[in-house]
Amino acid sequence: MVEPTPNDRPVARRAAGGRRESLRRVLRALLVAAAAFIVVRMVWRPFDSVPELTKDQPPPELSESGIWLNTDGPLSLATLRGKVVFLQFGFLG
Repeated sequence: MVEPTPNDRPVARRAAGGRRESLRRVLRALLVAAAAFIVVRMVWRPFDSVPELTKDQPPPELSESGIWLNTDGPLSLATLRGKVVFLQFGFLG
């Protein structure tokens, strides 16, 4: 008597195994996407601490903390009035 090979099993059984594996892949991908969304939402909150400004309200002063490059020291809005200024904010570390 010849022993059956894995290819001899019924087609329905193979299809069920394939569907189960596909479902696992989809669920795994959804779990990874949900975890990434939660992490990004917890860490990245760009507008939570920005005060709302109106046209008649003066802008907030620049912070004196941090490292100021290419300048003698911290700048104020009064010294920059009437000048074209490029500010680049970055994080070191």
